[in-house]
Amino acid sequence: MKLRQTAQAVIAGALMLAGAPNLSASPIIGIGDGQPTSWQDALTAGNIQPVSGPLSPLAQAFYQQSVDESQTDPGIPDAFGFERSPVKELYAVDDLDINGQSFDSLVMTWDPPDPSPGSGTEDFLGIAAWQYVYDQDPDFTQAMVHFSIGPPLGAPHIWDLSLELVDVNGNVKSWFLSMPMAGWQNFWIKAYGGTQGPWMLMGQTPGFDITQVTAIQFDGAAFNGVMGFPPVPPPGVPAWDWLPFNHLYVTVPVPATLPLLGIGALVLLLLGRGGARRAAHAGSGTGKR
Repeated sequence: MKLRQTAQAVIAGALMLAGAPNLSASPIIGIGDGQPTSWQDALTAGNIQPVSGPLSPLAQAFYQQSVDESQTDPGIPDAFGFERSPVKELYAVDDLDINGQSFDSLVMTWDPPDPSPGSGTEDFLGIAAWQYVYDQDPDFTQAMVHFSIGPPLGAPHIWDLSLELVDVNGNVKSWFLSMPMAGWQNFWIKAYGGTQGPWMLMGQTPGFDITQVTAIQFDGAAFNGVMGFPPVPPPGVPAWDWLPFNHLYVTVPVPATLPLLGIGALVLLLLGRGGARRAAHAGSGTGKR
């Protein structure tokens, strides 16, 4: 009896530590190389979409800051503006090789503002974006986003990268990475965290609700004034700029209370089986008399 009471107390304590059950949709996904869902399946399902329209206020502030800094840093080509460019293509490529490493990838291509000399936009940043849109609006309070990006050429060709979480009302929380290197690079972003490694937290717009995130958005910015970008991977049509991603997954750490629940439940199960065996034995003994 004491053991049963102890097991019940363990379960009750674990539930109290865990708090009320989370009834919101799960943010957990796994897409791309080595993940349960392929890029092509996510594209076909409509969860992966190109992004159009204006930049978020935080993205506008970041890119303006980036342009301003380029004009005071002698080691960076001068950029004189920025503009959202429409995505030309989003498509899946098997075993895409970037600097000797091959992965199943999602490729985003875009044409920037007119790069021809004298156009007035030849020294602009051309910015394009895609997003993963959830079917529901999951709680990202404890979520961690893991992704891999493979710029075929580093800065200043690919100038900046960004990740933005978009909530149900269109508010965002934004991180940015300046002057990325070429080649595949893996990153973790904790949705509840601030600046993490090379990813600078630009902030979040007023009213951003981390418990109702509807999309994860990735921007890539390329500098018009630098020539020599390699051709887009087949079967894509020619484009000025392109950027590949080899996986995206979102995970939520297992609460420390779950093992306690498991231990308590196992003890109760074993006690229940023991009681059933004793009852069966007692019943068979009575029948023999």
